[in-house]
Parts: sequence; C-alpha cells; structure tokens
Amino acid sequence: MQAFFESLPEFELIGEPKLNLLAYRTKSNKQDIFVIADFLEDRGWLVDRQQMPACIHLTVLPSNLPAIDNYMQDVREALEFALANPKAEAKGSAAIYGMMARIPFRGMVEKNLIKLFEKLYQPEAEEESVKLATGPKWIGRMNRLLARADRLFSGKK
Repeated sequence: MQAFFESLPEFELIGEPKLNLLAYRTKSNKQDIFVIADFLEDRGWLVDRQQMPACIHLTVLPSNLPAIDNYMQDVREALEFALANPKAEAKGSAAIYGMMARIPFRGMVEKNLIKLFEKLYQPEAEEESVKLATGPKWIGRMNRLLARADRLFSGKK
C-alpha cells in the first residue's frame, strides 16, 4: 500500500509507515482529504479521519488483505472525483471533524466538544444524536473556507 500511495503524486504519506499502520493526505490539502473520506464511506469503507494534519489513517489486518485492491481502486476513484469537483465540500462527520481541526483556538474546540458529548449522552438526546451526526449544511462551506485560510496563511498554494 505504501508503494500505491507513493505512485500517486496528489497524495503523501504521513511519516514512515510501520508494520500495518499508515496515514495519508493530499498534498497541501489541495483536494480536501475529507471529501475523499466521504467518497470512500459512500462506497462502504470505514474511514478513520485524523487531524493535525488532516489525513486518513489505516490499520491493515490480515483479514483486510482480500479487499486491498478494491480499496486502492476506490481511493483512485475518490481522487478522480475530488479532482473533477474542486468545489466539493465535506459533509457529515468529515465536515465537523475537519472544521474542528482547523480552528486555531484549541480551548474553543475542547469546550465545544464537551458540549457536544454532554448533549449526545443526556437521556433524552437519542433522537437529537441523529441530527448532530449529519451536521448543518453550512459546516462544509466553513470547512473549505478554513482550509483556504490555512493554505493562505501558511504560504501553501
């Protein structure tokens, strides 16, 4: 899998993969990695999103070996989708997670996550948790705006 990601110029690995673990991202987040994550989830993959930097984390187990070729094909198609749709926005948990990763005030993130979990785990919140999982429509736009600001202020294009 390392060779696969190294063969695609739009991706880069985070660190040096060890054993069965690796993480990857798009270079300079030019194609939003969370849009790619959404595409993969729509194909039925369980996607582990990470932040700082925004990336996708994989743990490959022996039971996953028969599916690796399918996963790599879906990653190629997700990248093609992201390249063809540069204005695509992350949705759902990707948008929420991506936006939280880009907020420069970490205390604000912590405070809002505590509120989110308090709301999720109060007894009458079961019905609300479905609403929270999809996230409001504006979060995807905010995620893109914060990604652009991050690139602008960090000097990345």
